[in-house]
Amino acid sequence: MSSGMRYLYGSFNKESKLAFGRPAHLPFLKFDNELQIMFRLLPFFEPFLRLPVRIQTSANKTGAGFADMTLGARIPVVKEDAIIGMPALTFFSSVAIPTGTKFHNQRDMAIEDITSSGNFVINAGVVLEKEFAGVNYGLGYTFSAPIDYFAGGPLRPGAEHAPMCSVGYSLDDWGYLSGAMVASFQERATVNHQPAANTDRRKVTLSAGYTLPLHSHIKISGQLGTDVAIPYIGKNFDSEIFFRLGMRLGVF
Repeated sequence: MSSGMRYLYGSFNKESKLAFGRPAHLPFLKFDNELQIMFRLLPFFEPFLRLPVRIQTSANKTGAGFADMTLGARIPVVKEDAIIGMPALTFFSSVAIPTGTKFHNQRDMAIEDITSSGNFVINAGVVLEKEFAGVNYGLGYTFSAPIDYFAGGPLRPGAEHAPMCSVGYSLDDWGYLSGAMVASFQERATVNHQPAANTDRRKVTLSAGYTLPLHSHIKISGQLGTDVAIPYIGKNFDSEIFFRLGMRLGVF
């Protein structure tokens, strides 16, 4: 179970320049409350389900509703040092199901009430992890695209590519410290197989986290992060600060 907050403080335009502030009608504060359930059915197959509820507020009003749920699986393929010096290898895949409130359901609804992308979104990725001198290092990559990306129609949204690197350090009984950097790049959309101008996007996000074990089966975790607010790093992306606090109950 987790609760997260995102605060919109600015945005990058098509020239990759950063402007602080936001339009009055856009939600500047979002709260996501999520229940995630994961099963370890097999050593190499861990399906999961995420059920989110979103609250978002602008200068005009506050809206809330069920958001898009996610169904997926984590697939640990190779354990660390299965072959001497080899990193752990994990695949994951998921699909976001548009169970939230979509814009086209009701044209006159306020933007604060929209909690869905309105499309099925496919996610797939891989993570490599290795420990050196007590420090855990990770490299990963995620591919995300709405199902319309694969349909080959006249209006085709762009896919998103997100390479990632992470580092973590165990404090034994005192918990676990971690940090990560994610670069997100979204391809241009196409109209009649021609690239649409100013539909490509990019941003870089930094985050730090801490996990505290309260019991052998209970952990409390927190994460703080921000999109990097440096001109020419982002493009056509809103810039946010986010914080998430969660509790994990594990019985394996």
